[in-house]
Order: sequence, then structure tokens, then C-alpha cells
Amino acid sequence: MKYIVTLCFTLIFVQIIAQDSFNPDEALLCKLSRTESKVFFSEHSKVPAVPASLLKLVTTSTALEVLGPNFRYRTRVGYTGDIINGVLHGNIIIVSGNDPTLGSDLFDSTSVDILFSQIKHSLELKQIQHIKGDIQIQFNSATVDYPAARLWEDMGNYYGGIPNNLNFRDNTIRITLKSAEVGSKVKVVDIAPDIDYYTIQSNVIAAAHQKDSAYVYGISQLQKWWIEGSIPANREAFTIKSAMPDPSMVFVQDLRLFLKENQIAFSNNTEESTSVDGAFQLLCEVYSPTLSEIIKVTNHKSNNLFADQLFLTLAERYSGVQSWDNGVLAIESFWKDKIDYASNFNIKDGSGLSPKNHLTSEGIVQLLEWMQNNSSHFDVFKESLAIGGQSGTLEYVFRDPKIKGKILGKSGSMESVVAYAGYYIKNDNNYIPFCIIANNFLSSSKSARKYIDKYLTAQFSK
Repeated sequence: MKYIVTLCFTLIFVQIIAQDSFNPDEALLCKLSRTESKVFFSEHSKVPAVPASLLKLVTTSTALEVLGPNFRYRTRVGYTGDIINGVLHGNIIIVSGNDPTLGSDLFDSTSVDILFSQIKHSLELKQIQHIKGDIQIQFNSATVDYPAARLWEDMGNYYGGIPNNLNFRDNTIRITLKSAEVGSKVKVVDIAPDIDYYTIQSNVIAAAHQKDSAYVYGISQLQKWWIEGSIPANREAFTIKSAMPDPSMVFVQDLRLFLKENQIAFSNNTEESTSVDGAFQLLCEVYSPTLSEIIKVTNHKSNNLFADQLFLTLAERYSGVQSWDNGVLAIESFWKDKIDYASNFNIKDGSGLSPKNHLTSEGIVQLLEWMQNNSSHFDVFKESLAIGGQSGTLEYVFRDPKIKGKILGKSGSMESVVAYAGYYIKNDNNYIPFCIIANNFLSSSKSARKYIDKYLTAQFSK
């Protein structure tokens, strides 16, 4: 008998990738820069690409032109009922003005203590010491749902929370986790501020690394949220940030607690309401910082909440109704007769968080040129941009002495997207607009940023 012996070999391919070797040939690299008389560089400038946060340049410039630099959001505080011997027999009414800065940590003037102290002072002026009623919130617009084009994995994280009918504390909560040995389940030990009626379950695992790889999943319509991923092992307190499920609910519970701690008593439970019973009597008005201040934070810190609220505010100004579709129409309506908008823009939100946003570098440069040559608010717009090598999202790029401090702009980044746009300051009166977007590359974002940094440095230092 013959035996047939079969030898099996497994061929193993090993690929070693240099982490800092971005190859522009592997990515869609859209780039354009020009003055009125000269094109400095151009490649694929009319090909649509995902811009990430570069879209905030579109939103903030449009808001500046339509609303004006001195525009402020207004929240009205009042009451219904009668005041008898220091007792309010009625309700405290908060009339939302969709202000994204209420209780925000990003401005000195908008902190929770300052906000609530202003409301307390208005009650003291009326000698109100006891409230036999509720705190009610009146919404002046319909509820805005998450945009259809937003990724599920972004919605529960702090950067993915959408504007609420009443925004509060940057629509962000802080979740403190406690981890033990590698591989063990991580526990939730604190949530601040408290979010009654919602639960957050941890599916997070303790790991040997030292980074935050925990991601929150949930939307306001779900009572149960959860966290996936990992955090470093053996941490007594490791804090992550999440979107706030219901900012208006947190506002009411925090205001009630603040007033109680300041000797203003309540007798009834709080509730939210879309209507106001009885005649509304004004106590005070709370104003946001000016739009010029808001867009500076929006662009310097790439704040998604502020950008999306501006987008929805433009929608309401355009049509009377806040919605994502109306925001698209509002921006198109403003730009369609000023630049070649139809050929260069297809947008879905105001922040750039949706991967379904597409625009061209040609379109961004056209917009930047229009702002430079036609806007009476160009100085305010410039102030909203980060400075290369010095501030905002450009602090750690464009640091070469040849161009440091000479680039004003905005960055954009998400998975397989790195982008920059703005102005190169050749001299006091010569601003050269540029836009460069890299999409769909396989190397690291770090190496893509290094490549673009070197490329623009070479171009502008000639």
C-alpha cells in the first residue's frame, strides 16, 4: 500500500508600515490657493470631499452675515400667578431662546453660578421667598431630532450631542469610572450633573493602555444609555464626557436645588410645559455673549454644539422653523448668488460632524474670497480664526518660523479626513485664501497632518 503524504504550507505576508509616511497618491487630496491674479497650487479642487469641521467656516460666516456680530440669544425668566406675603402662588417660567451658552464653561459670563444668581436676584427683587408651584420651561420652537446623516456612534458622546430646545452646561455630562485589574469590568461611580430618569450602564473593560477609549451610546429618546470600550486599569477615578440626554430636565433640577440652597422654598414638583398658564410676568432676561464671541469659540475650539445651534438659528430666521433641512436651505439661500454654491457644496449639518457632508476646496476658497472682498464683518471673521503655531486648533501646526503666526484658519479632522482652510497673511493687505482636504488615506492622521504642514510651509515660504 502506498501512502500519499500532503505537505501544507501557510504563506504569511508581513507588511511593515512607517507610521509617519503619508502618501498623497493614496488619498483624495483636494487643494487650492489663489489670489485674484495667481493660482499658487491646485489639484482636484473641484472634486467633492468630506470636510469635517471645515464646514464650521460656512456656518459661522453665514451666521455673521445674516445675524450680525452683535446678535445675542435671549432667555426670558418670569412667573405666572400671584405673589402674596412673599409666596408665589404660581409657576416660575423659563422661556427658551435656544441659547447654546447657558451655563457654559467656555465663557466667564455664562457660568451656572452667574446664571442662577441672576435668576435668584430677580426673585428677591419681588420678595419671593416661597414658590407654591412648578418650574416650567416654555419652548418657542418644535423639538429638533438628530439629523438623519449623523453616525449612531457619535450621538451619545459629548461632541455629538445636538442642540436642545433649552441648552445647558454645554449639553455635556461627566461620567466618573473606576477600574481594577486588566480585563475586569469598569464601574460607573459618579455622574455629574445628575440625570434623573436615565441610566448609564458600563460595558467598559480595564486595559493595559493609558488612553481614553470609552464611547457612550444613547439618544434622548432612550432611557438606558451604555458605555463600550476600555480605559486604563487600576484607576480610582477616570472621567469621560458624554452628551446630556435631556438638558432642560437638568436645568430645572439644578435651578430648583440652587434656589433651595439660597432659602427659596418649593412646595410642588417640577415639570416641563409647552404652554404657560396665566399671564406671563417678566422677572429678568438672560443674554448670551455676542455672536462675534460665540463664533470665535466655535472656530477656535471647533465646538459642534455652537455650530449646530447657529445652523438651526439660521433655519428659523429663514423659514420660521428650526430643522436641519431648513438650515441647508438657509445657507444655500444666502450664498447661491454670491459664489458657485450649487457646484461646490452639499451639506447636512452645521458642525461638519456628518460624514455625508461634501464640499470642494474650490468652494471654500470662493467663500473665503467673498468674505475678504465683500463682507463688512471681515475683521470679526478673521478674529474667529485660529493662528498657525499659536492658538486654537492650529496651535501645534504651521510652527516653522517661516510661516508661524502668518496663517489664520480652521482645521477639520475625523477618521480618514484631515483638512485645513483659511488665509496666508503675505503682508498687512494681502491675504491669500487656501483650502486643502485629504480624504480616504490609509496611513495615520498624524502623518497626513505632517505632510500638509510641510506642503503648505513650502508653498507659502517661497
